[in-house]
Amino acid sequence: MKPIVYLLILTFVFQACMPASTGTSSVITAIEVGNYDATYQAGIETVRLYLNQDKKEDQLNYPIIGLNDNVSALTLEFDDFNAEYQNYFMKLVPCNADWSTAVLNDLEFLENFNEVLITDWQISINTRKTFVHYRASVPKPKLSGNYVLKVFRNHNESDIILTRRFMVVERAATVMFDVKFPLDVSKRFAGQQVDFMVNYGGLSDVMYNPADLVKVVVRQNGRWDNAIYGLRPQYIRDEDKKLDYHFFNNENVFDGGSEWRTADLRSMRFNGQGVEATRFTDTKAEVLLERDVSRNRKSYNQWIDINGRYAIENFEFREGSARGDYMYTNFRLDAPTPINGDVYIYGQLSDFQLLPAFRMSYDSVQKAYTNKLFLKQGFYNYQYALKRSDRAKPDFIFFEGSYSQTENIYDIIVYFRQIGARYDRIIGYGSMNYYGR
Repeated sequence: MKPIVYLLILTFVFQACMPASTGTSSVITAIEVGNYDATYQAGIETVRLYLNQDKKEDQLNYPIIGLNDNVSALTLEFDDFNAEYQNYFMKLVPCNADWSTAVLNDLEFLENFNEVLITDWQISINTRKTFVHYRASVPKPKLSGNYVLKVFRNHNESDIILTRRFMVVERAATVMFDVKFPLDVSKRFAGQQVDFMVNYGGLSDVMYNPADLVKVVVRQNGRWDNAIYGLRPQYIRDEDKKLDYHFFNNENVFDGGSEWRTADLRSMRFNGQGVEATRFTDTKAEVLLERDVSRNRKSYNQWIDINGRYAIENFEFREGSARGDYMYTNFRLDAPTPINGDVYIYGQLSDFQLLPAFRMSYDSVQKAYTNKLFLKQGFYNYQYALKRSDRAKPDFIFFEGSYSQTENIYDIIVYFRQIGARYDRIIGYGSMNYYGR
C-alpha cells in the first residue's frame, strides 16, 4: 500500500481443529492445532502480527521480514478479556512451502531457546471493557522459509491460545510482474491476470532443475484462501537464468473483486465513514453501521481502501492499544428474501476465513442479514461472502461483484528446496499495487 494511502486513511479525521472468537475457554489438544492463522480460546481478540518499522501505518504491513534486512522485528499484539495477567509463551514452528511442519530442530533455525515469555503487557485504561493488551517482538529465525508463531499458556503447549503465520525471505531471486486484463475475453471485465518472471541468477550454481526445485505462490491482498499454488514455468530461459510464468488458460487469473467496504470506528464523538449512529453509556458502546446493499451487476466505484485489513486507532486519545474501547458493531445487509446459503462478514477481522462468529442471520422484519460483532476502535475493511452447501469455495461475487479495474496488492513467494535439503527456503519475494483503471 502506498504511503499516501496510509496517510489519507489513518489521518483524515472526517472519513474515517475449529478456531473461534467466541465460546468457552478450553484446552486444545496439540493434534487439533493447525499451521494457519487461528484463535483457539474465547476472550482473545484483535490479534495482529506485522512488520514493525516504527511507523504508525506499520500495523498494515504483512508479516514478512527479510533474512538479512536491517529492520525492526515482527510484532505480535493481542487483547485478553481475562483481566489478570497470564504467563503467555511464544514458540516458532518451521514449515514447508505447503505449510506442513518441517523436519528441523530448534538449533537449526534459531539462535536462542525456542520458548519466550511475553513480558510486555498493559491493562486497559478507562475502557468500558476491561482487557489486558499484550505486545511482543518475535524472535527472528536464521533460516528463510515459512513459520508459524504459537502462543500458549504456562509452558503447556496443549493450552494453545493462538497461531499466526509469517515468512522470512531471502533476496537470491527477483520477481518481475506483468499484471493486466485477462487474455480470455470472457474474463476481461471481471478478472486480473498475474504474469511474472523469476530471475534465479543468484542461485545458478545450485539450480540444476529449476522447474522441479522452485515452487511459487501468488496471493491477492495477502490472502491464503484464494492463493494460486502449483504453477510450473511456461518457459525456462536458461541463458538468462529466468523462469517465465506467462499463461494462456486462466491458470493465473484472479477475480478482481471490488474495493472493500469501510467501517470507521475510531471515534465515539462523531460518526465515521460507514457509521449511521453511535450510542454509548458508562458501561456499553454500540455502533449501528449504514445498511449495506449488494454491489453485484452495478457500475464499478472507486475509493481508497486498505485491501481488507484493519488498523487500530482511537481519535479521542490518539492511542489505541490500551485506550481503544470495544464497541458492539451492528452490520446489516439488505436482502428482500432469505438466500440459499450462509452469509458471512469477511476480511482480516475474521482472519480471512468464514468463522461461525461472523455468520449472519436473516431478520424478516428488517429484511436484511444482520450480525453484531464486538470490535475494538479502529478503521475496518470488510466484505460479504456467500457459502452454498453444494460449492466448496465461498462466493464473493454474489454481493460484491468483480471488476478488472479494482485496485489490489499482488505478491509472489518463491520457494526453493535444494537437492538433499529438509526444508523449503524462500529465495525471492515480490509485491506490487495493481490499478486497472
